[in-house]
Amino acid sequence: MENKILAIIQARSSSSRLPNKILKKIHNEESVVEYLYKKISNSKLISKTVIATSSHHSDDKLSLLLTKKILIFIEAILIMFTRDLFKLQKIIIMK
Repeated sequence: MENKILAIIQARSSSSRLPNKILKKIHNEESVVEYLYKKISNSKLISKTVIATSSHHSDDKLSLLLTKKILIFIEAILIMFTRDLFKLQKIIIMK
């Protein structure tokens, strides 16, 4: 039986040092999150790639981009704990 491996990319727009860095364009073409998704999805070791983000208003642009590109993502209510951990209270999976 083959192992199934899920890759989860944690993406937030609320960085304090470089806000919206996940949406920045690489070589004026695709955003960082699109680049990561494409590269990880192409791995022969990964069965499925999902992007995890928050439902906080600061991530609205990110959610819109993911919806437009029809990437798979999970949106959760962001609750900040120590070391930037968050707890999932609501999950929406887009295909």
